[in-house]
Amino acid sequence: MRLSERGYREISPSWVIDGSEMHFGERIVELSMSDAAPWTPSYSIRQGRGWYIPVAFAGLIVATYLLGVVLGTLSHGEPTLLPVVFEPILFPILFVVMPPVLAVVNMLRGGSVPISLAIGLVPGLIFPVLGLIAMLLGLGNGDTPAWALSLVFGAIGLLGALAGTGVAVASIYAYRTWIE
Repeated sequence: MRLSERGYREISPSWVIDGSEMHFGERIVELSMSDAAPWTPSYSIRQGRGWYIPVAFAGLIVATYLLGVVLGTLSHGEPTLLPVVFEPILFPILFVVMPPVLAVVNMLRGGSVPISLAIGLVPGLIFPVLGLIAMLLGLGNGDTPAWALSLVFGAIGLLGALAGTGVAVASIYAYRTWIE
């Protein structure tokens, strides 16, 4: 690639079909400098997509938690979190499994890397909110400090989102290189 006045100019070899004859030719692709790369934050903002995925993910976690509290309160008569919501749904599905899955979905639909990283940080950022809700409802305190769990869930989510982003980028590259 070389830099021109309009941006990057990529000359890549491709097969050209003229009637019944095939020969090796060149395909020229030009991008203007205003076209941001997918790994820049301005890409998703300018494209108008992706920013709502981390927000919706955080809302899903809080809504699931509140649904568990409501169902637990209705079934036990006092504020409590329904164990079936806490154990298999919140942990591990929403806090551990969903960040890499959402990062892959984000990248495959044309999102940016910063959005995928924001998806990974959601569990760590939303855990203190869940702790505050539990404290306000009188559901009790845990044994481990909230800041430590917030760091752990943030790190696990971030590493999962990085892995998911890597898988998505590798699959996109493989598709464009070998299949397309």
